[in-house]
Amino acid sequence: MKRGCSFLLFIFLTLTALPSTPPYEGLWLPVLVKDFNYNEMRRSGLKLTAEQLYDINKPSIKDAIVQIGSGSGSVISNNGLVLTTFRNIYPFITGLSSPEKNLVKDGFWAKNRTEEIPCTGLTVTFLVQMQNVTEEVLGAIPENIPEYKRAELIDRKIKKIISGYQLDQKYKVSIESYCSGNEYYLYVFQEFHDIRLVVSPPSSITQFGGEEELSQWPRHNADFCILRIYGAPDGTSASYSALNEPIKPKYFLPISLKGYQENDFNMVWGYPESSERFMSSAEIKFQTEKFKIPFVESAGVLLTPLKNGITSKESLPLTYGPFYLTLSQQYKHFKGETDNMTSLNILSEIQVREQKMRRWNLMQDEISVLYDSVFIKIDSVTNNMDINLMRCYWYGNLTLQSSRFMMLPYILKEVTPNPKTAQEIDTIIAKYKRWIAGADTEMEVKLMQASFGLWGKLPDGLKPKIGPYVTKFYNNEYNNFAYAIINKSIFSSETALRKFLENPKKSLYQIDPLLRYYHEVIKTISKGEKAYQDYEKTMIPLRREYSDVLFNMIKKEEKSYYFDGNSSLRVSYGNIAGYQPYNAISYQYYTNHIGIIEKMKSKSNDPQYKIPATLETLFLEQDFGPYEYEEEMRICFLTNADSGEGSYGSPVLNGQGAIIGMMFDINHESLGNSYLFNNNIHRPICLDIRYMLFLIEKFGNSAYLFEEMNLIQ
Repeated sequence: MKRGCSFLLFIFLTLTALPSTPPYEGLWLPVLVKDFNYNEMRRSGLKLTAEQLYDINKPSIKDAIVQIGSGSGSVISNNGLVLTTFRNIYPFITGLSSPEKNLVKDGFWAKNRTEEIPCTGLTVTFLVQMQNVTEEVLGAIPENIPEYKRAELIDRKIKKIISGYQLDQKYKVSIESYCSGNEYYLYVFQEFHDIRLVVSPPSSITQFGGEEELSQWPRHNADFCILRIYGAPDGTSASYSALNEPIKPKYFLPISLKGYQENDFNMVWGYPESSERFMSSAEIKFQTEKFKIPFVESAGVLLTPLKNGITSKESLPLTYGPFYLTLSQQYKHFKGETDNMTSLNILSEIQVREQKMRRWNLMQDEISVLYDSVFIKIDSVTNNMDINLMRCYWYGNLTLQSSRFMMLPYILKEVTPNPKTAQEIDTIIAKYKRWIAGADTEMEVKLMQASFGLWGKLPDGLKPKIGPYVTKFYNNEYNNFAYAIINKSIFSSETALRKFLENPKKSLYQIDPLLRYYHEVIKTISKGEKAYQDYEKTMIPLRREYSDVLFNMIKKEEKSYYFDGNSSLRVSYGNIAGYQPYNAISYQYYTNHIGIIEKMKSKSNDPQYKIPATLETLFLEQDFGPYEYEEEMRICFLTNADSGEGSYGSPVLNGQGAIIGMMFDINHESLGNSYLFNNNIHRPICLDIRYMLFLIEKFGNSAYLFEEMNLIQ
């Protein structure tokens, strides 16, 4: 009996001795802030009421935060101006550009509303309200039923709830799952489709330092764009029309000219796309050691010819730039995650949490066996996954996606060895011309050659079976095969494609080099895709059970809790703060214009470190206007507020709810933040809002925009 009491006492002491949530950790749902975080936020420096943060009956900060694509933005004027990152809408700006009018390189500054350019396909989404509907969704769902049956019942309930939610047609309703399917929230939102470009600085300003500085600190680039939302005259959403008018938002954020000091309180509001804070250690190990490493391997190989092509020919950034930037960003992010697994002790920290879960679970007699079983199953499933199957998946996907030509059989599924009418042929040719516009055959050949090198890592049974074909038709010369894929295929030119479509020979179709390689790559992808789909299907109930134990423990011990990012509105908070990445190295919490001048001098031969002469003159003459602080122009700053991937474009607000900056990146040392928050090292990188205002007035000569903003001195 004494031994049992001692054991329980040991458990109690161990549990209470373990640290709780670190300071400022959390991607909080705004609807829960009043109950969970408000008092702490007030103590930290918040000056607003809880209702000023989130209210469904009166205008509040949540009404000024928008989702733009997979990123975030904020409404900053009474006429629907929206601030977001250049990165978020880069594909749309390239789509609006041409070699003769390159908006990416030269920038764009609308001098009045008639000059604003429609961004076809871009949407901006507002959250109207959200509520917990877990009981309605999961109530009366039987336990121990097949997973497919459970999914069917939940889907049926969700559709019923949404159909019974009577709303004006201008709103949309969705229900999203949290905690691996243990909780559900209903969302009401409004989506606008007429979005127009107002300001986009030249890439020498928005991308100063280029992709080499992604996730690096110190930073000196102004990664921002300004858009305007238009709607029908009655304020509802509408497709583009010259009759549309700028919307009158429920709320727009004031902008502070006062700035910030070290340790000042701040909030970050946005739509983090993803995080994996509540993932098991076994799955983290799988993600970083088996799933993401093949991506890093293939991206690293294909980025080289992409970069060389883009930097050597001025027209190519418009065609390949969006994919290159996305691939480069994801490459750095995944590589940083895998590199930081050791430096941040991520696995060991999660394993400590799991030991705590086990000890806590021992006191929950009814579910203790369940947890041990789930843990063993997760471990077994992740261990049995073959990294080579993930190589099949990523090598193949990136081989296709990096090449405009290799994607043609997917884009033009209508191209078959079957007869076509003249109208069908013209339709196919028009689609071909749109897709292939701006493609560069020289770079495409090099991409093919690079992709061949990837397959050497795979065992023979998983490689694309192109060897006999290359031997028979190209004397085993793979460089010649790469050339033929791009230059000798029925897809190589409009003339070649039309010739085939007018006389479609099956024999020609079957030996076509591009089609032959495409179909073999697709077969290779399918091997990895099937394995991954089976893995995901198996993991659904295991993740749900694992999360159920973890969140039950968190809710009973810490009371407040947050969920992983899933592109829903979140708020985090913290302080303005520098950091110490390594021993004897400390980083200041902000950068200024002097850093730009220093980088230009030290990297004078690198075109990524050149700024427009007009801006350089403004710096040298210190013509900063009301935006200076102690004779300097601050460029970027750091906060220790939490963030997730996809938070780019999130406004950074002070305690009064005014914008002081906009988050556009995170530091390299904290990549791995998706799995584990580290308050000492995690730092979102933010644009100083005063630098943006300075550029609008002094560089872009567009100060007329200030008339519709609320600038606070």
